[in-house]
This record gives sequence, C-alpha cells and structure tokens, in this order.
Amino acid sequence: GSRKAAMREELDASPRDGSSVCLPTLWVERAMSEPRTILRLALGDDFTEMTPDERDAYIDDWIQRYLEPELQKLDQRKQHCAGQDYARHRDFSFILPFYIAQDLRRIAPFAIEMHKVPSRLQQKILWYMLDRLPRFGGIAMDATGNGETLAENTAEKYGEHMVHQIKLSRAWYGLWTPKLVTAFEEDMIDLPIDADLKNDCSAIEEVDGIYMVSKARAKDIKDPELHRHGDGAVAMILGWFASLHLSSPIEFIPLPSASDLEMNQDRYDGWFSEAGCI
Repeated sequence: GSRKAAMREELDASPRDGSSVCLPTLWVERAMSEPRTILRLALGDDFTEMTPDERDAYIDDWIQRYLEPELQKLDQRKQHCAGQDYARHRDFSFILPFYIAQDLRRIAPFAIEMHKVPSRLQQKILWYMLDRLPRFGGIAMDATGNGETLAENTAEKYGEHMVHQIKLSRAWYGLWTPKLVTAFEEDMIDLPIDADLKNDCSAIEEVDGIYMVSKARAKDIKDPELHRHGDGAVAMILGWFASLHLSSPIEFIPLPSASDLEMNQDRYDGWFSEAGCI
C-alpha cells in the first residue's frame, strides 16, 4: 500500500507509483547546462574530538582551498543572491547562490553541501560567502526549527531587509514552489549538472493539492551511507524567493583600483570599455 511505497521511496530512493512529481526530468536536465562545482563538506565523528581552535583552522583551510577559488570566478557586475536549507545532523545543509543574468535567468555558479557541520562553522562558511558575493541582493534562509538561530544571527549582521527568515510551511510552499516550477518550465533557471541535485528536484511533489518538498528521504548518490531530504530543492525555492526580493542598490558598482586591475586582469576583463574604468 501507500505506506510500503513511501518506505521503499525513503530507503531505496524508489519513486512511489502515482506520486505527482512536479518537475519533469526533461525540464531538470535542460536546466543543468554544464558541470559546475558542488562543494561538499561532510565531517566525521573524529571532528568532534578536535579542539575549537583545530576545528576553526580546519574550516578556514577548507574555505581557502575550495570556496575562495569559486568566489574568485564570480562576475563582479552581476547581482547575486542565495538560499539556504539548514540541517545539522541527518540531512545536508545546502547553500545555493544565484546571479541574475542579462536575460533575467537565475544561474547557480556553484553550490555548497554540508553534513554534520556544527552551526557555528556553518555560519563561518555562509558569512564568508555572503561577504564576497558581488552586488549581494539578499538571502532567504530556512528559519524553521534549529535553523532559526543561524537565520537570526545572519539577519542581525546583514540586516532584516537582506535576510529573509522563512518559516517553511504548507502555505509558504503552496505560494512559492509553483513559481519555481514555472521557472523550470520557462527555462529561466540554470543549475550545475549533478545527480544528487537532480534527485532533490524530484522530491518536489504535489501533496494534497500543494506543491512542496516530499518528506521521504533518499540515499545520497555520492555517499550511499548518507541520506537527503530534497535539501537542494528547498534551497532552490528559497533562492528563487530571494531573487524576487532583491534589496541591494543596483545603480552603483565601485570601480576597481589600479592594483586590483593589475592583479586580477581576468576578473575585470572588458571593464575598460563597459564601465569606463581607465
């Protein structure tokens, strides 16, 4: 019956017969236009045995080794936003940045997946990214349950108008998930090619007439011992919400200094003619 089907879906990632998946595979694969980086930080039990200073050093090294190179690639002229689905233990905490392209498509330059990462260190990674997103326009964060504290801290740092603290509910999903589905249908979203993210998209279902993320868990493809809960899809809906509530001024871009131009020529390629930076 339906209970057995739900159990098979959770344990074996087998879709239920007759379940109303909202995003056809064709739309999702079309949105995944090219390989891009999915940064994964999955911590083992031995991490808890480190001293606080050792933990900080480990995360700082991870940031410089993996996150900073992705931030360096970002187009300084594009406005950026993000969504985060918070998790601490069972599922993945998923951060998905977007930038707004000239044709208004939302393009995800990379994504961050964190498993069993303490909240304080998730905050360190998130704030490092937000501090460096060009023309940062806001983030929508899962403020349900344990995610509330991180969302509150982030709003206190960046401003309530920049950080949307979202209490995920059937009503909120019912309002905002259809807008994401329409974005896929109209080819207005661009994602990294990733099998796990694709599976997360299939977790968006119609449940009793409401488009929302299914509660069933699926095995992670990269590491079958870990499980997912449509984490990337939730971050995607939140990111889409943020992209429709941009808060930062768009009329001003600070010009790079002469030393910036000299040290980062590729980053500012074309600025001489387009921005008058001579």
